[in-house]
Amino acid sequence: MAFHSLEEIQKSCREKNVLFWRAVLLEDMADRSVTEAESMQSMQQMWTAMKSASEQYDRTQVSASGLVGKMGAQMEEYRLRAEAGDTASMGALAMAYHLGYPVKRDDAQAFLWASRAADEGDAEAMYQVAYFFENGFGTPRDTDAALLLYTESTEAGVRAAAIRLYEIYTSGIPGVSPDGKKAAHFLFMSGEADGEDE
Repeated sequence: MAFHSLEEIQKSCREKNVLFWRAVLLEDMADRSVTEAESMQSMQQMWTAMKSASEQYDRTQVSASGLVGKMGAQMEEYRLRAEAGDTASMGALAMAYHLGYPVKRDDAQAFLWASRAADEGDAEAMYQVAYFFENGFGTPRDTDAALLLYTESTEAGVRAAAIRLYEIYTSGIPGVSPDGKKAAHFLFMSGEADGEDE
């Protein structure tokens, strides 16, 4: 989702004159191009996962990194697997640090773990690192690096990367002017041009 803080959600609530959950729903629908029903289903799944995590919390379980509860033990397991070279675990750590759950938000750590996975050739991680470069999360903004990694991720079959490049070349971003030919190319690469779904 495009929201990165509680303050951003509250601002959206005021601007759109909607309740908190509705602002999140609308942002998710726009961000992922999904229907209200699909977004609501995702929100229900997230609520179920959060409720389950809360119920499983066990203060007696403490990981080596100081995290408490079953999630702490799981994060420790991810860390150990990531240090052994497992790119999926690196990606999980990157997302946990970027989202701030179940660890304190730390975009420098998120960038570090996503970069390690991308260096190993993980296409989803390339997309994550491109996103971090584009937005300056855990690293200085670098539009050229973001475009390069979005392109490599697209070529490796990550649809979200193609969609992001389509958006960039359609509207432009600081340092990148709109380019209809490139936008059309990435729209085709995303499968959106012919209504293709994943």
